[in-house]
Amino acid sequence: MKHLNAARFWPDNFHYKSAVERCDVIYTTGIVHQVAHNLIQALFALNETHFPGDKKLEAALAHLPLRPQNFALRVRRLMSPEVPADRALLTWQREELCRLLSEVTLTACADSTKRIRDDVLALPSF
Repeated sequence: MKHLNAARFWPDNFHYKSAVERCDVIYTTGIVHQVAHNLIQALFALNETHFPGDKKLEAALAHLPLRPQNFALRVRRLMSPEVPADRALLTWQREELCRLLSEVTLTACADSTKRIRDDVLALPSF
């Protein structure tokens, strides 16, 4: 999955971690948006659903059967936190991105395993 691979680039990246430590809000904001967007794209691909574009995306996410729990709400909180940006917030954002990445990856793995099992069960028996 192209977008899932792209989402993996930043969460444990040295430059992102050091930007969090120095509280570089402008730098980290772009990373948060990029990773979240790639995770969203990955979910649409995983659900074999056409990506509808950025408008009304939260409603479209709610209709995807394969997604982490409260995914849209969690992404909204990442994008628009209700507290001032400081090191604690940036650390939380990075940790939440890591959690979401793990959950989307596990969802993709579980779905792939199910598809393989279904394909094997559909094979003719001899």
